[in-house]
Amino acid sequence: ARGKVRWNIPVGKPSGKEAQLPQKPAPVFRQLSERIRGCLVTPGRIYLTSSHRWLYCFDHKGMELWKKELDFDPAQTRPALAGKEIFVLQQRSMIYSSFKTTDGSATAAFNIEDRFEGSRRTGEPEALGGGLCLLPLTRAVLLLDLSRRAILWEFQPEGSTIEQVFYFPQDGGELIA
Repeated sequence: ARGKVRWNIPVGKPSGKEAQLPQKPAPVFRQLSERIRGCLVTPGRIYLTSSHRWLYCFDHKGMELWKKELDFDPAQTRPALAGKEIFVLQQRSMIYSSFKTTDGSATAAFNIEDRFEGSRRTGEPEALGGGLCLLPLTRAVLLLDLSRRAILWEFQPEGSTIEQVFYFPQDGGELIA
């Protein structure tokens, strides 16, 4: 298979400008100062979170549609889409902050920290489509409905810690914890 670079744009380029290849590269230390934490590609949009606490939205031509400054460090995982909202997991807590896909304005957050205090993530959240997400923690594996902000199912092994979770969508959604 052969790929094609459709566009290349430095993160943080002013909105409303068409993506183009840079004419003169910036110094390496400057290019690496902001890092991508997560990327979600949908049929119409590309959503990025960065180490400088930004959520970006691009179209497939590289045009920045909007950006939102975050008041938290985003986790190093891709954002999740649920209906007309984009969900970003916070790095230091069990809170999904959410934003409208149209303009990045904040909507109600989904806080699961109170129920699973002291637990931490043991792997990447697994987006299942339709706003559903598997979230592996040290004390539980959760099936979340992000749009309803609800925990639909949980598995909590008594007296043990979950170290790894394996999900096999091709085998009927089998999960091993």
